[in-house]
Amino acid sequence: VGTPPTVLNRPASQFVARFVGAENLFNGTVTAQFEDGVSVQFGDIQFRTAVSAVSGSPVTVCIHPSRVELDGPSETAGIRMCNTIMGTVDRWLNEGNEYRVDVETESMTFTASVRPTTFERLAIETGSELQVSVPPESVHLISNSGASY
Repeated sequence: VGTPPTVLNRPASQFVARFVGAENLFNGTVTAQFEDGVSVQFGDIQFRTAVSAVSGSPVTVCIHPSRVELDGPSETAGIRMCNTIMGTVDRWLNEGNEYRVDVETESMTFTASVRPTTFERLAIETGSELQVSVPPESVHLISNSGASY
């Protein structure tokens, strides 16, 4: 239980995360600790997060679709950005005031919610290659013991 922003942005369990629409839930492991957060490995992907957790801890990586950013493949050509991977649009759905876009990477699918202006600017269609980026402060970890970080 918490304030609405806390429940939406930092759900305490996988059940609550799914209930509030956080579709990007992945099993992961904390791999390193830093002063400003940790690294977490899930599948073949390693992301930084701004939360603290014990290295080696099994966690659920939780990323709300509204926090997933999409860009064209050449937006930062040749520059490897933190928490950025390439993927291909698997499908998309117009939900009125936004589009829900599923982007497949080598090992998993990310769901993003994007505004119509972004959807049109990127000319998104099935098969489009896109960059998927998630700011470290938008990567939430749920302990597999049920605690939230």
